[in-house]
Amino acid sequence: MNTIQINKGKLGSITQLPANGLEIKPLTVFIGKQGTGKSLFSQLAYFFYNLPYLVSYQQASDRKSVTSQAHIRTVLDNLRSDRRAIGVFADPSVTIGWDTFTIHLEQRTRQVNANKALVNYIEQIVAGEIAYKPAGRALFVPAERVIFPHASPSVWKLLSWPSTLILYGDAIQNASSIFSQWVDNRPSSAAGKLVQELSREALGGEVIKYGDDWRWQIDRKTRIDLDMASSGQKANWSWLLLAETLFDQREQGLLDEPFRIHIEEPEIHLHPAAQRTMMRILAFLANQGIEVLLTTHSLTMLYELNNLVTAAHMLPNDLKDERVPAPDFRIPADKVAAYLFQENGQVEPLLQQQNLSMEDETQRLVPWINEDQLRRADEELGQELSRIRSYGTFWKEK
Repeated sequence: MNTIQINKGKLGSITQLPANGLEIKPLTVFIGKQGTGKSLFSQLAYFFYNLPYLVSYQQASDRKSVTSQAHIRTVLDNLRSDRRAIGVFADPSVTIGWDTFTIHLEQRTRQVNANKALVNYIEQIVAGEIAYKPAGRALFVPAERVIFPHASPSVWKLLSWPSTLILYGDAIQNASSIFSQWVDNRPSSAAGKLVQELSREALGGEVIKYGDDWRWQIDRKTRIDLDMASSGQKANWSWLLLAETLFDQREQGLLDEPFRIHIEEPEIHLHPAAQRTMMRILAFLANQGIEVLLTTHSLTMLYELNNLVTAAHMLPNDLKDERVPAPDFRIPADKVAAYLFQENGQVEPLLQQQNLSMEDETQRLVPWINEDQLRRADEELGQELSRIRSYGTFWKEK
């Protein structure tokens, strides 16, 4: 488990993290309105966790002799833009901690300064003393992934993208190589087969290779160009394909462990029923040792996660009933962290204990993720409708 902290200052809109920082667990959820810092902190966690891969990648693309401090700044800046400095988020300066590492950002100078422990670590990476597997320790799945059905890999390289998007394109290419090894387009592992089955169910189809291109297959007889698929299919086929291949990649020794996926809004353009399936896939990955950090705006996703946590807490492992989550998807509360990013700059943990009344009238504490902030938008809609009806009745009678 890793922890990210603000030791001093303000980063973006964030002024205060929980007392123990943001503890990253096998399944970690960030929720909150736009612009509250969810993606920024997910990117920072990805930066620290995947440093050996990111520094080596940056070093290979820029062979000029640079200092460790310059490596850190370049890698950090490129997470969001190759034309903007991440120091713009410092207000006016901030110190961020990750276990024994710290970085200090300055808004005015856009400088990034690392402590000695981090500098020494970067020097070891550059010298080739820190080993890492070909796929690294983590993958960032950006919200902009919807562009991939509309552009070839050669185009991705030419355009000006943040490194997260470029590396995501590389990961899709690696997944394509794994896919090509499968018989009848089916994963070789049981875990991969289960993810593929759930993916087909959620998206109403699947991708297949057609020469060097991908096609969308609705059924055995119906195939269309991928850019003609629905928006939900285009936004999510790629990360689901990656999820299917991760078990093969791990078996082949391509992944550092525990491998972590940072995914932005896995619910993009999806029906609520499909969103529930997405949450089950993510919980399954976490149970299989592939960690997940996700940002979401979906109340449906949070409802489903609460069901999976509650099921793990209350149901025996041998209970298998299609009307409740299967044991593979139930996830214990000690594997889960959830945080609300608020407009006032504070971040608060959402996992708490809730009293449930049982049939024998005793009270039982059950882990629960507080859904109030996301539910409030729906409640406001209901209140607005009540006011509309009330005013409408008043003016009609008048």
